[in-house]
Amino acid sequence: MGSSAKPKILVTRPQPGADQTAARLKSHGFDPVVLPFTEVVPTTPAAGLEIPTDVQAILVTSANAIRHASQHIIDQFRAVPVYAVGDATKLAATTAGFQSVRSADGNAKDLAALALQELSAGNHVLYLCGETRTRDIEDALDDADIRLAIIETYKTKKVSQLTYIFQSVFNSHKVDAVLLYSSVSAMIYNTLMTADLGVEVPEYPRVFCVSKRAKEKLSPAIQECSFVAEAPREEAVIRAVCEYFDLN
Repeated sequence: MGSSAKPKILVTRPQPGADQTAARLKSHGFDPVVLPFTEVVPTTPAAGLEIPTDVQAILVTSANAIRHASQHIIDQFRAVPVYAVGDATKLAATTAGFQSVRSADGNAKDLAALALQELSAGNHVLYLCGETRTRDIEDALDDADIRLAIIETYKTKKVSQLTYIFQSVFNSHKVDAVLLYSSVSAMIYNTLMTADLGVEVPEYPRVFCVSKRAKEKLSPAIQECSFVAEAPREEAVIRAVCEYFDLN
């Protein structure tokens, strides 16, 4: 532990989620340090993108995809069933005005499995997503001969001057643990920790990853002190941190 009696936790997720996570950590007795590694920005739809009118379902793998979707898309398809990857994404879709939303309560593969229970070959599906993503959804729906219209509504980019800020944080504080909420943030953290930045770290902090895929982006040495949440959700990550530090 550092000089503080409370474990110091580095929160790396982008805003507005970072502040929400920090508030939850404080309520459990932690001392959070908010340092988003990335920021989420809207993208411009691809030129010439044709959106089918006979859409049977909408798939969404992130609340960010809903937040940055055009109002035209929401208004045109608000009555179409939406399949969301988890409860946070479901809440974002419901808040945006979609009338029928179901949560897969899992990851992209779980989302595809849920949607395929009710979709048939030849159906048209909208996929609201980010510029960086896995191919789990595309591959699963392609195998089922479902026609997919991909609409990238946002992209994730590294925060500017992050290297300097990261160095300052680690040299000013004894960080006890780091929370990584994506494969992108895991890759950034791995680069920062393994580069010669003059960061004074006597030993690696504990790392809590939202998924196995995120952990796999870390070096073997960092993986040795890393943990994966039992589910790819915010509450599961915080629960893992609480259990490790024995805080309720």
